[in-house]
Amino acid sequence: MQTQSRQNLRARSAPAFFRRIGKRGWNESGHFTFTSAYPVLRRWLVAQLPQKQTILTVGCGTGELEQILERRGHQVVSLDISYDMLKTTAERGLERLVQADAHMLPFTSTCFDVVILPETLGYVDPDLTFQEAASVLRKDGRLLITSYPLHLSAHAFYKKVSASEISCSLARVGFSVEGRRFLIVKRTVVREAEMEGGCSLLFILARKKAFR
Repeated sequence: MQTQSRQNLRARSAPAFFRRIGKRGWNESGHFTFTSAYPVLRRWLVAQLPQKQTILTVGCGTGELEQILERRGHQVVSLDISYDMLKTTAERGLERLVQADAHMLPFTSTCFDVVILPETLGYVDPDLTFQEAASVLRKDGRLLITSYPLHLSAHAFYKKVSASEISCSLARVGFSVEGRRFLIVKRTVVREAEMEGGCSLLFILARKKAFR
């Protein structure tokens, strides 16, 4: 009963949480993401992708990653459920903005080469979100995920899951995991830890299976 009450409280409070970040930015709101804070991580993530892809970012936040993706020649659609987040993203010069729920993507099937969940996974239902990603990805399209490991202290709305749980969820909806890395993110460098318990951020790259 207490667990259910906490979940209901998080659900009611989350819109205000995202409005505050959208209006004030991550630093001024007292919250943090690796993707927004560290340019070195953004560059590292972009380096994992082929050139000139059509990309959907789910949970674009305030648009720092999307800005560098466009500068590198990708065509990017930035999606977030928060209008205030998208207003900040628009101020960065990004134009293809969509306010929508990750559980009901408003796109035709097979229209993206890549879907990115940049520290978004803990705010959504993984199975539903992965199903939606699979539906909008082209044949052999890629899904790139970054998420917080179980041991990392994160804000109350973020539901952390392990790398193995993420991999199982991906397999259930028709993805094959191509790469799984445990990242240590510092101001000037991104390097890899040998074990999940020693990392700052989980990185998983999956590919849509051909039969879907």
